[in-house]
Amino acid sequence: MKEKLLTFLKHFLYVSLTSAVLFFSAIYMIVIFEFRLSPLRDIFGEYVLIYSCIAVPIIIGIFSLLIKYYRKLSFKKSVLNTLIVFLAYIIITICVHFSCCLYLKSFTFEKWSEYPYQRHIMLEDLTSKHNFIGMSKEEISDILGEPSYSWQEGSKQRVGYVIQSLFLESNYFEFTIENDTVTKSRIYCDEF
Repeated sequence: MKEKLLTFLKHFLYVSLTSAVLFFSAIYMIVIFEFRLSPLRDIFGEYVLIYSCIAVPIIIGIFSLLIKYYRKLSFKKSVLNTLIVFLAYIIITICVHFSCCLYLKSFTFEKWSEYPYQRHIMLEDLTSKHNFIGMSKEEISDILGEPSYSWQEGSKQRVGYVIQSLFLESNYFEFTIENDTVTKSRIYCDEF
């Protein structure tokens, strides 16, 4: 009886430790990739990403435990297998993240409209394709859609598009328009 209890505790600790390590590594990766700004969030959805970061580590822990008992591996070999799976999980997550960034790097109107929190990734490609100085407000709207804000300051009009929204600050791609012609474009940071 005592031996069965010790075996059960050993297995429970093994699964718990494996799941905890994978879970916290997933949380760490989300923090590193700035979850709110992550292209994974916009492409796959917020809940899918959260559940995958909770469910995948638990599944990996259970899978490691099953491999340990079906193959009758020693504790050291099972920990080594778990570490290999853990590293594969991290590598796959990083590869998917950077693949999403590469996908969003090229500007299209559809991506600009569909992924508003990822506009900062598209900005370099956008500015290389379009020289906004000298364009009219209508031409800008044709390229970028309706602006996030617009206000009049005497003869000048300012039009801006949100390109990144963080917890306490937002970044905008802003245009100054005089006589229906863009005279200046800039990236503007609004801190609260």
